[in-house]
Amino acid sequence: MKSNFIALLAAGILAISCSNALAQSAPISGQRLALIEQEMFANGNQNFIVIDLVMDGLLEPGKGFQFEYNRGTVSLNGKKMKGEMEEKYAGRMKEFLSAYNMLVESKHSLGMNIVTTNDILDPNSPLRKPSFNLVEKAQELKSSATQHD
Repeated sequence: MKSNFIALLAAGILAISCSNALAQSAPISGQRLALIEQEMFANGNQNFIVIDLVMDGLLEPGKGFQFEYNRGTVSLNGKKMKGEMEEKYAGRMKEFLSAYNMLVESKHSLGMNIVTTNDILDPNSPLRKPSFNLVEKAQELKSSATQHD
């Protein structure tokens, strides 16, 4: 009886581990990623750029990253992007900052220790619903500056 329980427990743990591993690496369709990216951009979520990185194969789910935009230049994991990729990502950040009336000539950093498939798919994950929203913070600062004038 005790050995049956241990075998059942071990099988349950193995099943959970396998399902977690699959959730980390399960591919997400490009169309679904594009819809998620558009929703994040429309909601003023600066993490939309993470979805772009995944779509372009520059970031794999299960890995971490550090992305920086600095006055029109971009870097990923400490390496300056070049050519078409630099143009694309600098352009996307400029488009985002302009859309939300923020300074294009500014510096913004994003990073996570690990980005999972679940982070991308779950609308309530820290990636999709960050505790710090750049757009909301900019609006608060503008509002407070206006009140003090």
